[in-house]
Amino acid sequence: MVITDDIITIFIPTIRGYIRKTFRKLDVDDATQGALEIILRGRESFVSGTPLQARSWMLKVAHRHCLDQVRSAKVRQTVSMDDADEGVSPPNGLEAVELGEVINFLNQSKRGAALLAYEMDGTASRIKKDRFYARRDLRRAMA
Repeated sequence: MVITDDIITIFIPTIRGYIRKTFRKLDVDDATQGALEIILRGRESFVSGTPLQARSWMLKVAHRHCLDQVRSAKVRQTVSMDDADEGVSPPNGLEAVELGEVINFLNQSKRGAALLAYEMDGTASRIKKDRFYARRDLRRAMA
């Protein structure tokens, strides 16, 4: 089954809605347009059978396109330390508002690890090690 223009047209609102909900920082129209261009160019490579599988494939293509857009936007935001003014710090990926929104969705134990990662710019292994020692110390203090 080749994905026809009719099938693509049917799923445009689904693709657009997915992009709008998942990638809030992107311009929905531009991201949808870019994803549809990739889908149209690559639809001959889709060799599955049902419209539901076609929908899944198109959403995956849109997702990957949006991830590429987000990554390229982060690269463009990078500021050279030589070019930065003394009072200006380079972007660190998460603004305080975004961090607060993310933190609200985490449970208590994961919240501490996320804050630690943000404050210390720690890696996952460092966070895991710090959590291990914090739990050990807490158990010892309670014994």
